[in-house]
Amino acid sequence: MMTDKIELNAVKNIVRKNSVGKWITDNYWMLIFTGLFATGAYSLISSAAEHKFQVQEISKQNAGCIYLESSKLGDGQHYMICEGQIVLKRLSDQVSQVTPEEKLEEVVPTNATATPPPAK
Repeated sequence: MMTDKIELNAVKNIVRKNSVGKWITDNYWMLIFTGLFATGAYSLISSAAEHKFQVQEISKQNAGCIYLESSKLGDGQHYMICEGQIVLKRLSDQVSQVTPEEKLEEVVPTNATATPPPAK
């Protein structure tokens, strides 16, 4: 038991003599709070990036709709206005083969093949 205390004191003396060890022992509270701040900042930034990605993907998957906001009901659910109604859309995992232009064509047809109106 006594030898453990002596060894611990010897290690403390060696660390204090080393300039890096002395700086760490003098500033350990600053290091702890810097680590906590960095962890919180990383969490906040990654959460914002994930939300931005989800908004872009749900907008691509539902090109004919207008994005409103994310839902607190579940992960990957977002409120959108589609065909004049507010609906809850879920972010699908599968990538759609339909391009956004084709999706818009379904909602707003261009009538390129329609006959022109009669002239007066």
